[in-house]
Amino acid sequence: DPEFVGAVMGRYADFACRVVRVAADMGFDIIWTSDDIAGKIGTLWSPAMLREIFLPHMRRFADAVRDAGVPWIFHSDGDLTSVLPELVELGITGLNPIEPACMDMATIREEYPDLVLSGNVDVDMLSRGTPAQVRERVRELMAQMGPSGRYFISSGNSIASYCDVENVLAMADAVLEFGQYPISV
Repeated sequence: DPEFVGAVMGRYADFACRVVRVAADMGFDIIWTSDDIAGKIGTLWSPAMLREIFLPHMRRFADAVRDAGVPWIFHSDGDLTSVLPELVELGITGLNPIEPACMDMATIREEYPDLVLSGNVDVDMLSRGTPAQVRERVRELMAQMGPSGRYFISSGNSIASYCDVENVLAMADAVLEFGQYPISV
């Protein structure tokens, strides 16, 4: 029922626009939205449906963020490739979390050099890998993405309760080890 979904999105957008104004008035430095719109094999609905039903409401929110004058990090798991141009056109400043199994970070960097990128440490590695593997992945990412700036390490999805604590700590420690500018890993 596209009309119903549009009405729900309209109410959600109304609320979200008010929240942005309040957050900006309170002095927040950034708006970070968390609305998963994709899974590993693509968007949860067709790009055409996204453009028809969701984007008009997302544009109202984007206008509110722009009016607030704060950067906007857009969070969605999964493969956003088919709708990333529209998200960038909305004015997102950054994208999180960029899952390595379904999106190529180097390609995104090449196509959108001004976009702040976050992620790419695989949650499966954080769950079943070793601290040494995690450390090496962080080192690789910092060597690949760090010199261009506009990148910060994070998991490729939310850090779940099943992630190995030692691996999450290894990720944090590796960021401290390799994440200082100038990047020289």
